[in-house]
Amino acid sequence: MRKEGEKFLYESEFKALNAAKIDYAVCGGLAVILYGYTRMTADLDLIVSLKKQNLENLYNILIGLGYRLRIPIKKDVFIEREMLEKLADEKNMKVVSFQSTEDPMKVIDIGVNLPRSQEILKRKKYLKIDGFRVPIISIDDLIKMKEDLGRPRDMVDVENLKKIRQEK
Repeated sequence: MRKEGEKFLYESEFKALNAAKIDYAVCGGLAVILYGYTRMTADLDLIVSLKKQNLENLYNILIGLGYRLRIPIKKDVFIEREMLEKLADEKNMKVVSFQSTEDPMKVIDIGVNLPRSQEILKRKKYLKIDGFRVPIISIDDLIKMKEDLGRPRDMVDVENLKKIRQEK
């Protein structure tokens, strides 16, 4: 729970991504929380359009906000969909992580190995939090994504998300 006057975690990041018109949506643990199931998460998982201009703008914004890549790849690799997909296949990599240099606990994971990402982005929803909009993948897509992962934590999330979906 936030204290009165306390900023929403990742608020600056959301506002910067929105201002730059980045095509993205929240997925993962924070999405589960935003749909109404209280649980712990430290990172911010995003699904993004893998179009070159979107990736380049995303990279520039995150670097400008004081984030650094956690793996040694250069910008020209990050902004090329084919290179990212090749890297994902070769290294069995699901995300590219950016870590804040100011607060090492703040990590943004960009999904790079997600099938149907464009379709998922077309179905995203928007939640208004403290006067700004947060794009979030649909609850159905979140359930499917969590089921596909199949880890114990994800299956708990699936169970709770299905209850939330039923109540709406």
